[in-house]
Amino acid sequence: MPPRRQKRTTTSLGDGWSLVSSSGSAPPHARAQMPTQPQPDLPLTPHDLMLLCDDINTYIARLTALPPSPYPLPSGITSAACVGLGPFALPGPAYARGKAQIAAFLAFFRFKTGVVRRVAQDPAFRRADKDGLKALEIDVVDAPGITAEIGEGSVVYAPFLGWAVMLTQVLPRWWEAEGRGRPKAVCVVPCFDAVHLGEMCEWSWRCSSTKFKLLMTTDGLDR
Repeated sequence: MPPRRQKRTTTSLGDGWSLVSSSGSAPPHARAQMPTQPQPDLPLTPHDLMLLCDDINTYIARLTALPPSPYPLPSGITSAACVGLGPFALPGPAYARGKAQIAAFLAFFRFKTGVVRRVAQDPAFRRADKDGLKALEIDVVDAPGITAEIGEGSVVYAPFLGWAVMLTQVLPRWWEAEGRGRPKAVCVVPCFDAVHLGEMCEWSWRCSSTKFKLLMTTDGLDR
């Protein structure tokens, strides 16, 4: 019996992403809630940049103080992309989740694996976020340029994006529809802390039939 055709609709999410959904599919994961009032698109002052780096270094210190993973670190990772992080560089509790996740990204893919190429992309990034990422030695790329950064040996770190957005806008050339649209070329790994992240990365690296990996995490790091 041929697969049932599904009706697809495109909905703007209002933050630069668009959601492509089909009938019968599960709703995407909720994105991080950001302040609704418009913020001026200003560069980071030297003082704010210092505070941002201090905050992220504090998160990194907490993560690296956790017991080491008994699993060996994965090998063969050539690049890491952080996608859908949202604004994080401005002060205030609304941006704490993003700071915690960028710290986890750095803690693993800079200090643990030594990955040289680290990139980030989100249409909601402001000048302050780009300034902060540059200071943290993470290159900012614009869509659709992020797709060119993802290939064999890449890891995508997407803490807040739902599947529908990732498959259609971040991973379109890796998405091979099968059955109800389940991805064939992507391995999903739910993670809850830095130790779990390392263990699950190693597990997925060994068990999957493709070198391409997708890592997802919850927001538990900032609790």
